[in-house]
Amino acid sequence: MAITLLGELRRGRENTLTLRAPAATRVELSLAALFARPDEQADLLVTAEGWQATYDSARAAWRLTATRERSLEATIAGLRPSVSAGRPLVTALVTAAGQVTRTTVELTVRPSATPHSSLAAVLDAQLGARRAGGELGVAVVPVSRRADAPERGDLVLRVFNRHAAPLVADDEAWGASPPRLTLSFASAGEAPGHDAVTTPGQLDDLEVVVERGSGWTIVKRAFGPEWDLVPAAGNHRVLEPRAFVEFGIRRLATGFAAGPAQAELRACGFPGHDDHGWSFVVEKRCAPMRIVEALSGSVDGADASLSWKVEHASLVQLSGVGAVDPEASGYEVTLPGDTTFVLTAYDALLGRVQTSTLTLTAPTVVPAQLPPGAILAWHGATVPEGYAPCDGTHPDAPDLHGRFIVGAGTAAPGTSGGEDGHTHTFAAGTATVTAGSGGAHHHDPPGGWASVRASTRADDKTFEFADAQGFEQFAAKDEGAHEHPAGELGFTVTEVGAADPPAPRPPWHAVTYIMKLPGSRSGTSGDRP
Repeated sequence: MAITLLGELRRGRENTLTLRAPAATRVELSLAALFARPDEQADLLVTAEGWQATYDSARAAWRLTATRERSLEATIAGLRPSVSAGRPLVTALVTAAGQVTRTTVELTVRPSATPHSSLAAVLDAQLGARRAGGELGVAVVPVSRRADAPERGDLVLRVFNRHAAPLVADDEAWGASPPRLTLSFASAGEAPGHDAVTTPGQLDDLEVVVERGSGWTIVKRAFGPEWDLVPAAGNHRVLEPRAFVEFGIRRLATGFAAGPAQAELRACGFPGHDDHGWSFVVEKRCAPMRIVEALSGSVDGADASLSWKVEHASLVQLSGVGAVDPEASGYEVTLPGDTTFVLTAYDALLGRVQTSTLTLTAPTVVPAQLPPGAILAWHGATVPEGYAPCDGTHPDAPDLHGRFIVGAGTAAPGTSGGEDGHTHTFAAGTATVTAGSGGAHHHDPPGGWASVRASTRADDKTFEFADAQGFEQFAAKDEGAHEHPAGELGFTVTEVGAADPPAPRPPWHAVTYIMKLPGSRSGTSGDRP
């Protein structure tokens, strides 16, 4: 459904437009491209017979709804554009026959007075993505699938002086302010943001640089956001004949719905020229999801190292692991055996799924080989293949049942010894103990003995004891030779366990000894402990 906007627009003057939309029942018209601030359009006077017109500040657009008529012809009065002269794009959503159509109309905003020279006649401006060879293609911004991993794109703004003279003549004086180009992008606070490139916050992350050319400075405005591209003081001519300057617009990202959006370049203050503006269409596109590098890997023992690369995916998962990064190199996983890994990439925007499969074979583990003649303790009912029981039933294996194994030393390898049990023998009988004569002898009292004089008092009376003089005080007598006889001492030894001598063994548990036979290649098989 097409609409028409009729009328001339002069910058800085009040203008009137006529809006026509045949067979429409509802029209939502945004004239934000005509104003430095979108809400300036709220002051317009919009009237149409049989229609109700209201301004929606949340969407920065005029909403016209039919009350009787089915064709719209509205008058938009009091329109005073505040943007630079140029060709801005205005957008409208038109409802007719139950269907909604988005349409774009290019308007021309002219200077308030007739200029003495048209800047549009000498300058070309182009916004696009650089192709191989330096050509500029369509200006495309990738739509991000994930807010935590925005997809970013770069654009190039090229300004070319196609005239055979400098853009500013040497005798043309600059005004109080230097000439400038102002770059801006349409923005919206939240999705879906149909006509906007991205949010103001993401525009703040942009980096605008001079890629080709010299003599320019870049100043980011606080409001907008907008960027002033200003010729330096020494660059009076701005652009030489047939010369161009290129500005790189880097790290541009959006999460808005795919579709066209608008950017604008305004030129003002160039001596000898009128102000002018260029409008550009920026395409928000969903790049197709693809697995750039298929799942690959290598095996190192029980571990595997995997690599892959996926672009433009909403989610990437690895079987047995879960969600993983879109790109990995040397991702370590455990390989329990032969394993098939599946890498799955999901595109939630376009509803697509892609997979990459890799099968890794675990290395064959060869059992440790035992030399022939090796003897093992085996806790099983069946002797494994390649072995013989050491129980006396095989001619090549020793008989070890009921035996301990000891290291060869004084006994040569292969010899046996020891007993199951033994006894200790003692002789029983009696013994007589006698004491020999000590010969004649006597025992003297100790030396130092003497007579004693003593007294005591009792009942106030004193008794005196005189020295024992004249009496025998002590004496020793010889007894002659004599003996002290001793009796007989007898003992008896009794036999214990003579019929079944005990075996000298610690606590034990019985297993079967088996021996590796010559010519056998197997390790162990059969029953296991």
